[in-house]
Amino acid sequence: MLIENHGGITADPEVIVRIVEGVGFAPIAGQQRLRTPPDVDPTPLYDTLARIAPFAGLIHAKTVWFSPSSEHLGYDAHRTLRIVRDAGFAGPVSLEYGGGVDAWTNIVHTKRIVEDVFGGD
Repeated sequence: MLIENHGGITADPEVIVRIVEGVGFAPIAGQQRLRTPPDVDPTPLYDTLARIAPFAGLIHAKTVWFSPSSEHLGYDAHRTLRIVRDAGFAGPVSLEYGGGVDAWTNIVHTKRIVEDVFGGD
């Protein structure tokens, strides 16, 4: 089960940590009871993302706008993914279209960023 940082009380990373730890982050039959899918987009600040990254069960690699030279605009998408990777995450990454002009091109660029950070298997 996952709890996402997506507004309301979950906008506060300490609330997410208390909920995850309260439900039981300790392994049960090799699985965690509750984890978080950090929404890696401009909503969480980098320090917020760093606080919940150790509890990640999957991540949403969400991007929005790209420059004509294929660089992500608005926030450092590489940095957000490195924060989660450096917290020990090596699980599934969903490519999420957060807006922009062309969804297909956006996802291709997002995939490239994920491969830059996590490797391209």
